[in-house]
Amino acid sequence: MDLEDQLIKTDIDTARSKSITATPTLVIRDNQTGRSVKLEGIADETTLLSAIDWLAKDH
Repeated sequence: MDLEDQLIKTDIDTARSKSITATPTLVIRDNQTGRSVKLEGIADETTLLSAIDWLAKDH
């Protein structure tokens, strides 16, 4: 297995460990709280802003 194949395999393994099964997938994480939102598929501006707003709220 060459380096490119190994890098791809590593990416796939990382995605599987995080339950990411679709592309594109975007994970937005709040580093202060540890909460995250996973968006599968193409996310438009409204969806991105809503996800960020949700993470910024106190729960």
